[in-house]
Amino acid sequence: ITYLHLDGNRLTQFPSAATLAPMPSLLELHLEGNAISKLAPANLLSSVRLLRALYLTNNTIDSVAAKALHPAPHLETLHLEGNRLTEVPSKVFGNVPRLQELHLSGNPIRWL
Repeated sequence: ITYLHLDGNRLTQFPSAATLAPMPSLLELHLEGNAISKLAPANLLSSVRLLRALYLTNNTIDSVAAKALHPAPHLETLHLEGNRLTEVPSKVFGNVPRLQELHLSGNPIRWL
């Protein structure tokens, strides 16, 4: 599987690394319109190291753990618009060297 769409499925948690492990070739993960409230714990993407795009638009995410996106060596696109983020810790992006596109609109962000 290279593209996985799980939009609008009422998911309350980000899929675990064990859940994603059978899909090591995953390039795009669509989780828009669910009820995911946080990106934690660390290493959420450890089993999908080839992932290039992650879509989390219109969830209820209010926090992102410092190493939640670790490791993400190929992640280029991250959509987090329409969530409840009030801040985005700079450490979150330290392990995302190829990030080119970051969408944060529609969040009550107070500082980056």
